[in-house]
Amino acid sequence: MKKGEITAFLSLIFVLLLSFIGALTESAAIQISKNYSRENMDTAMYSVFGEYQREMLEDYEIFSLDGSYETGSYSEQNLLDRLIYYGASAMENEVEQIQLLSDNNGAPLREQIIYYMKDYYGITALEDLSGQRENWEEMEIQGEACEQERNQSQAILDSAQETSSSSQELTALADLERSGILELVLPDTLTLSAKAVSQDALPSARSLQSGRGTFEIGAEVDSVAADLYLVEYILRKFGNALEGKDGHGLSYEMEYLIGGKASDKENLETVCRRLLLLRMGTNYIYLQGDAGRREEAELLGLAIATLMLMPEAAEGIAQVLLLGWAYGESITDLRILFRNGKVPLVKTGENWHLPLYGLFTLASGNGGITGQENAEGLTYREYLRMMLYLKGKEKNTKGIMDLIEINLHTKGLTFFRVDACVTKLKIQSRAKVKQGFEYDFSTYFGYR
Repeated sequence: MKKGEITAFLSLIFVLLLSFIGALTESAAIQISKNYSRENMDTAMYSVFGEYQREMLEDYEIFSLDGSYETGSYSEQNLLDRLIYYGASAMENEVEQIQLLSDNNGAPLREQIIYYMKDYYGITALEDLSGQRENWEEMEIQGEACEQERNQSQAILDSAQETSSSSQELTALADLERSGILELVLPDTLTLSAKAVSQDALPSARSLQSGRGTFEIGAEVDSVAADLYLVEYILRKFGNALEGKDGHGLSYEMEYLIGGKASDKENLETVCRRLLLLRMGTNYIYLQGDAGRREEAELLGLAIATLMLMPEAAEGIAQVLLLGWAYGESITDLRILFRNGKVPLVKTGENWHLPLYGLFTLASGNGGITGQENAEGLTYREYLRMMLYLKGKEKNTKGIMDLIEINLHTKGLTFFRVDACVTKLKIQSRAKVKQGFEYDFSTYFGYR
């Protein structure tokens, strides 16, 4: 009787052990199947993102996946088909989140640029430039204020021009004001580019496709340092009127970023006018503080007003002369810059170039550069840096996207679109691991 009880008990234990072992085996089989599914998806995802756009990396240090696969027609289904091709066929896949290079005003593009520039220059390399930020902004404010005063004084000049006794000096000054800026500042050795682009289809003008979902973006993308890193990237990757890049759609690319016009000529003209404004503000402030030069303008203003039988206009004419003198010196500054010279941010008596009477022959090409060379100061490229920084990171980013498309199209990649470039992707998958069992999981990959 006792033997029978012991045998039944052992049999029950044995059945339980077998069930436990079976459950462990089944669980292990399911887990292994899950792992295989994840491994297959990981392999497929890495393979898909390994097909990055080669020219983007070679030319611009940017990783991106062409979601159109060189067809010009972007589709998320293209990515899903490639995942299946690379081994993710035994599961159902759908795009959960996706990020395109142009999303959020180009924040993903800016993120990659900043990380690249930090690796290239180091974290503290731009500290000196950061300290100049306030000086650049102050120059812009001074230039705008000077332009307002110049507009107000223009009424005095116009009124004087209408009188029969207008002086030769005021006539020459009016002629200078009417002269084309490029004819005044460009040297004969610089051949003006005739390149132009159609802007209607560029990223800054068209309606862009967008991704969906929320991906983490580095905090530095919208920091003050981001502006500086972005500008340094522009200086490294794009050309300007004095330093062109071979094989690019526009010759004056930095000027395009500042001007935003369709042709090289228009953009160079815009940059010259903005640069003239920046220089004019500081030059005018210098003249106001130079008692000798201010007195010279006042005496000439009095003489002109007397000859015109308008002594009450002496003060106003002197102001016109001071503003014109600052304008003329700024023309001279630009002539120096376009001859690869340097111009200091703030003038002194020693590095002032234009005598007052030289102002009245400036429009004819005389009275400009005196032959003096500035040992210190900024080059044309460094003034472009200043203007690009003042433009702001979002506008610069949009301009960069335009230039990248223009240049890749010029290389023959006419299918390329920045808003078809995938940078981050999250896939939701459902795999059948055993009859009656399904496994849901997410897979993420992102360039950085």
